[in-house]
This record gives sequence, C-alpha cells and structure tokens, in this order.
Amino acid sequence: MNNKLIKFLIILNGLMLPLLLGFGIFMIVKEFLPRRQVQYQQSGLIVGEDLEEAKKDSIVWQGLDYDMPEEIYNSPNFLLKVGVRDYKKGEDISKLLYSKPSKGYYNSNTDLVNVVFLDKNYNVIRSLLDKKASISTIGTRDVAHEILGERIKSYSTITYLIAFEDNNGDGKLNSEDYEDLYISNLSGGNFTQVTKGVDVQNWVVDHDKGKVLVKYKERTNQEEEHRDEKYAIYSINDKKLTLMSGVNEELKKLESIIRE
Repeated sequence: MNNKLIKFLIILNGLMLPLLLGFGIFMIVKEFLPRRQVQYQQSGLIVGEDLEEAKKDSIVWQGLDYDMPEEIYNSPNFLLKVGVRDYKKGEDISKLLYSKPSKGYYNSNTDLVNVVFLDKNYNVIRSLLDKKASISTIGTRDVAHEILGERIKSYSTITYLIAFEDNNGDGKLNSEDYEDLYISNLSGGNFTQVTKGVDVQNWVVDHDKGKVLVKYKERTNQEEEHRDEKYAIYSINDKKLTLMSGVNEELKKLESIIRE
C-alpha cells in the first residue's frame, strides 16, 4: 500500500513540476512583452493623425454630448454647452447615419467643444465657434453677485478659456494644450481674444468699468515654480491689453526682499 502511494506521489510530482515551471516561465516572459495600448484614453477632441486614420477606415470614435440649456445671468438668453463623448469602440459611419447611434460611451469629457446661444424662445442665435476647439472654462457670473443678492445691470460679458491647437501633439485637443482667454457678449457676439502667448492663472471682470483683470505667467520652458505671476488689464471697449507694470515691479521688489 505504501509502495503504491509513493509511486503515485512520484508520478504526480513529475506531472506538476513541469506545469509549475512552465507557468513560472510564462509569467516572467509576460512582463517583458509589449502591452496593448488602449486607444483614446485621455479626454478631449480627437485631432491630427489619429483622426485622419479613423476617417480612412470610416470609423467614428466620438460624438456630441450636450445637456439642457442654461439661463444666462442678466439676460433673457440661454446657452447650450456642447461637449464630446468617446465611444467604447469605433462605430462605422454608415451605422451611425442609418441606424440608432451606440448607447455605449464613456463619461462626457470635461472640456467643451462649442456653445450654442438661444433666445428667450429657444431659437438659435448663433454658435460661439466655427472651428474645432476645446473650451475648458466658461465664466458667466461673478461670486460677488450671488453674495450681494442683486442683479448687476452692467453685467454684459462672458469669459472663456479656449485652446484651438494640439500643441503637445498627443492627438487630443483639450485643456492640456495652450489656452487663451476670450470674451463675448451675452448672445455670443463680439467674440474677442484677450490674451495671447501667456498661461492665464486667473481673471475677474469689472463689469462697471468694462475691464478684465488678468493674472498670468509667461509661457516659457521654465519650470512652473520659477515663472513669476504677473498682472495685466484688458479694456473691453478699446480691445486692448495693458501690462500693470507698476504692480508687477512692486511684487518683484517684494520677492527680492524675501530672498536677501
């Protein structure tokens, strides 16, 4: 009996040892094999080579995503924010045109691609943009208005942070690319660029005076912490951005004091 058990264990060991050894080798080799990259993980509007390849293959990777119209402060108008949604898998163009679009898609991207302005009867006034873009921020009111509990009659400007080019070359147009500050009136008209070639840190609109105070950093190759924050002021009526040299120089002087 004991001899049979010993023989059985020897045979079992002979079978298991190669299997365990093979599994161990597989796990080691697996770590060195190239891993398949999941397409379009980063949010944003697909542009560049990725888009061109998709078009060649008649594949649609994205569609529009939008919510309910929102009231515009101090205006009878409404705005409809338009974003993009990523399909879990590419859909053939013909299927999207002649049948219901796929209901399977990832969560809506944070960045918007356009804004549609509607009048009080929900008729279209205009779309803000006529080309591809990423809108990461829309400023439609100031916190101070809510605190005061009063409707500011001079409120007439909407602000936007927008990127129009895929500067980092990742195939997506989003807030990771260079953004500039833009403004429009409450119906999307008089769309105007405020800043160019700087990284906007913050801004506030002085509606009574028709000015926009902008805090920014120079757009250079320096590390973030080595770039000084500066101020400029934009005149909405004159469409002119002026550096606040006095304030910037005073802050530079104060910084030199703490370094001494």
